[in-house]
Amino acid sequence: MNDIPDYDPLSPSVMADPFPTYEQMREKCPVQHVTRPNASYYVLFRYGDVQQAQTDTDHYTSRSGPAPTFRPAGTIFNDGDVHLAFRRTFQSRIMPLSVAKYAPRIKVIVRELIDAMQGNGNINSADLHDAYALPLPVKVIAMLLGVQDTDYRELKQISQNLLEANWQAGSNETRRAPFQIACDFFDYHLDQRYAMLASAGIKDPDKTHVGTVLPDDFLSDMVCATVLGRRLARGEQHMLLTSLLQGGNETTTFLITNCIWRLLEVPERWEQVKANPDTLITVATEETLRHDPPNLGLWRTTKCPVHLHGETMPANSKVQMSYASANRDPSVFSTPEQFRLDRPLNELRRHMAFGVGAHSCPGSTLARLEMHLTLEAFVERLPNLRLAGPAERVDNYGFWGRSTLPLTW
Repeated sequence: MNDIPDYDPLSPSVMADPFPTYEQMREKCPVQHVTRPNASYYVLFRYGDVQQAQTDTDHYTSRSGPAPTFRPAGTIFNDGDVHLAFRRTFQSRIMPLSVAKYAPRIKVIVRELIDAMQGNGNINSADLHDAYALPLPVKVIAMLLGVQDTDYRELKQISQNLLEANWQAGSNETRRAPFQIACDFFDYHLDQRYAMLASAGIKDPDKTHVGTVLPDDFLSDMVCATVLGRRLARGEQHMLLTSLLQGGNETTTFLITNCIWRLLEVPERWEQVKANPDTLITVATEETLRHDPPNLGLWRTTKCPVHLHGETMPANSKVQMSYASANRDPSVFSTPEQFRLDRPLNELRRHMAFGVGAHSCPGSTLARLEMHLTLEAFVERLPNLRLAGPAERVDNYGFWGRSTLPLTW
């Protein structure tokens, strides 16, 4: 028993680089019980176990939320047909064909951010996180939500406060405060939509009023949607909108910083992408998602005792599915610890950065598009890009991304 490694997600070594520890856990302790002051949960490290936890609805449920803390069931935090019914209220807007229509508008945001980074040619360095990777996704999600005139920094702060509340200890009231701020923000915009309908004499709106009487955005979808034969309650609108806000920007920020970091860490990689962008932009994006997934893992809750690798996880236990560990499982990926631009796409597409199954990330196509447009623009406008100093990791133990990434060109 002495050779079983101890896994502490907040230890300095794991915070600096969790992947060597993941390798040990896959080999020696594929199911680990973690007890911390604010949370107690199990972690699954092997690809097959992570995959099963996402698809086995007889033993695992999503009703208690995707974070280490328990939250009430509701909207997409459900199983089966109920989950799918709420997911349909917004999914059509971020399906591949729909997302492709946003490309011209996203390109404008990309261009404006690079213009600001370059300062009309008078600046040749910037921190990628603050100057580009943070504002791009939140500006995009603001556009889709329908609050494009809002200061993106306010929206980002709301998102970050919600994220921290999901992962931290404290009373229900403490965790409720950031959610209430978000609700107040969305209520202002929802009330505007209802006022537009009232002015038009519409008491029973439907999807035909989106883009006609109402703006063509997520907020209008929430006002006009029906689910399970009824209108969305205001609390359900809040849950869906806050989920869209968080899912639409935090992980994409880290995807961008991780991808640029890995390409510039070995300058030959950046040269390869510049020489063959049509092929390697896609490979670089998917290899980043595999090698450095922005979200290290989400949670399910056991519906009954689950016996796995000699460990018993009691009913109502939180279980983290370690996407990051699964993505480097040598039973699935060749030379998994290497970042490779020659990795076959059929192998790459097995990564779990966005989850699998019914609860896979609905915004994955949008995140990929933002990364693709970023690399296209950087290859064209910043071909001499290089690192200008060490990068720092975000301090949230559930996410893997650069909070600073100094660049020069």
